[in-house]
Amino acid sequence: MKKANVIQNIILFVLLLIFIFGFILAYRYQNQSIPKLSFQKEPNFNFLDSTYAYISGAVNNPGVYQINNSTRIIDLITLAKGFSENTDQNFVAEQINLSAHVEDEEHIFIPAYSDSSDTQSDSLQTEAKDNDLISINNASLSDLIQISGVGPSTAQKIIDNRPYSAIEDLLNVPGIGQATLNKVSPYVSL
Repeated sequence: MKKANVIQNIILFVLLLIFIFGFILAYRYQNQSIPKLSFQKEPNFNFLDSTYAYISGAVNNPGVYQINNSTRIIDLITLAKGFSENTDQNFVAEQINLSAHVEDEEHIFIPAYSDSSDTQSDSLQTEAKDNDLISINNASLSDLIQISGVGPSTAQKIIDNRPYSAIEDLLNVPGIGQATLNKVSPYVSL
């Protein structure tokens, strides 16, 4: 009987050692250095390659905002905390394509209601009729950047591609598409 007890004690001891060894391995495996994922809270921008656009006028927070090539005018308005209370919604609905892409260095102007009896869109049409349009063949760089949708780089490209025989020739300027042409055409002449 003593021999059976000794064998039984050896088996129990071996099982106990296997259990302890397994526990130690499981503990070491669990605490093994597992690479942890880290997330940045702010994007890492390369400011040399960054693009910016300026939005002003009847928005709650006008200013310069960093954009990318998929940013649209409505996105820029959202970055500027939306339209202000005095935004001329009729002009926006009729004259500004909110789904148009925003280009680097572009200036977007959102008009407010005019204090006069005419709306902002009526006063802009009156100005156009009074020949206060900007000549794409003769205007300076500073004059061209006053046009909504034209930034300094686009204005320089307009100057570099002179002369023009029709307003539609602006489509031949690199970076000017149909949406930009639609925005600038009410404000320009030959």
